[in-house]
This record gives sequence, C-alpha cells and structure tokens, in this order.
Amino acid sequence: MFEELITSRCKIRKFKPSDADDLFAVLSDVQVMKFVEQPFTHAQTCDFVLKYGLCENPKIFALIIDKSKFTNIASHCPKNSDARQENSHAPCSPHLTQSTCVVGAPANEQLIGHVIFHPFHDENLEKEYGKDGIYELGFVIAKPYWNMGIATEVATSLVGYARQAGVSALVIECATQNVASIHIAKRLGFCEVTTTASLKTFVLSLR
Repeated sequence: MFEELITSRCKIRKFKPSDADDLFAVLSDVQVMKFVEQPFTHAQTCDFVLKYGLCENPKIFALIIDKSKFTNIASHCPKNSDARQENSHAPCSPHLTQSTCVVGAPANEQLIGHVIFHPFHDENLEKEYGKDGIYELGFVIAKPYWNMGIATEVATSLVGYARQAGVSALVIECATQNVASIHIAKRLGFCEVTTTASLKTFVLSLR
C-alpha cells in the first residue's frame, strides 16, 4: 500500500495521530455526513482514526490540500470553531494526542477529509474479478471544498494507482440520493451494478 499519493492540488497520505482534531471538524458537520451516518463526536473521530487509519493495513487515508492552490477559501482548521471548544472537553483515545491543527505540517497544508481505499468483498463480484482483486474507493470532504473537482482529482489518482498495482476492479458505494457521488462515479467510467432502496453500487473494471 502507498505511503502517499500526490495530485496537482492534493496529497493522500497515511493518517497521523495529530490529524484527529482536524478530521473531527469535518466529520462533525451535519451536511458533510448527510449521506454517510450520524455526525461524529470527537471521541468517535479518535476511535475511527485509530481503528481504520492507524492500523497495519489502513482502510482510510488523510486527504490534504495545498492551500496555496485554492483562493478565497477560509481555513477549515477547527481551532477557532465550536468544534475546537468541544474538543477541550472530549478526551481523546490514549493512543492519540490532541493538537492545534496538524503539528509540524507545512504552512500550506490542510486536512480537509479522508479517502477510503481498501479491499472489498462481495461474492458476486468476486466470481468475476477474483477474491483479492477488488478495492473500495470513497471520499468525505469538508463542505468549503465541495464543487472544486477535488473528489474527481483524488479518485482519478487512485484509479491510476490501482491499475498499476494490479487491482482488478474498483467499487464505489453511495446513498441513492447522493447525486454528487453518483455523478463522479459515472464521470470516471464506473458502471452501476446494484441498487437498493438506500444504496447504489458502481464498479470499474481495471482489466
């Protein structure tokens, strides 16, 4: 698995313990989480990073932007927000430490969400693409950075990486009402394979 991927405006890298506070500012936003699940508390965010981002085989990766390439956007750092105030009363996991934004990060870097990239298991798809050849792709991005092409940019980079790594197929799952994610999946060439009342599944063959 990659340590980091660089796009024209972004970086996808492994999580650090100090990322929890900035990620909380994203995952506590009701609008960001509308099609995901209930907004996270700070403690839930810490546990999420620890369980899925700091494990031996991460399932989520930090999404970092180069702020110098974005204009007229206020910093999404939670240090002056209500989220930051809540942080002071919500102790983190003992394996994570709280911080004031990302300690030691370059001045132009800002965490704005996370990317999902991990093996995906589905019996029907495995019959066509193999048991270990399918990966899930997803993204959760802070609202100030919506409609800027960031999801398409990072997804395109991950498609290229997956192709070079020998992945057979990529899957995007999203809520049936999540028009933005559906549009991105179709733009990247994913084909809809299943639909339920609440979920659509798209597949991109890399063979």
